[in-house]
Amino acid sequence: MFTEEQPEDLNRIYTKSFLQEARKKGRAELRRVGTKKCVHRGMPQWAIDIVQEIAERLGACISDIADSTRTSLVVAARNEAMYRVKERKPSLSSTQIGKWFGRDHTSVLFAIASYQEATGADPLVGYNINIARRRNAALRAVARKRDREAAR
Repeated sequence: MFTEEQPEDLNRIYTKSFLQEARKKGRAELRRVGTKKCVHRGMPQWAIDIVQEIAERLGACISDIADSTRTSLVVAARNEAMYRVKERKPSLSSTQIGKWFGRDHTSVLFAIASYQEATGADPLVGYNINIARRRNAALRAVARKRDREAAR
């Protein structure tokens, strides 16, 4: 589907100004940019197809799913996409999935667990989201206490 690309073209798709310009050109250009970004990260075609199907169904844009956008619609689409990719190939590591989506492995585990909790889907990972939330709350409390003591 994609031919060899010039290196400067690959660098160009990651700039904010290029994405803003692409948004003006419309969803077809954003779909192309998002697909190129996924291909550049090494995502196989079957995974790109999953992401595209979810993006179209939920009304999100594949370039946002593959980017750092954090709106609730895009986060829900990204979480479902990560879950569906893991569901399709359970042997994939969370590190590999994270590379494809531009996230670290713990973000992938959290995204899959969030999707499971929100939809009641079958568990794919042994990551307990409630324990993670309690741990994160405890870490934030310790940081706030340390900051207050340092401010005195």
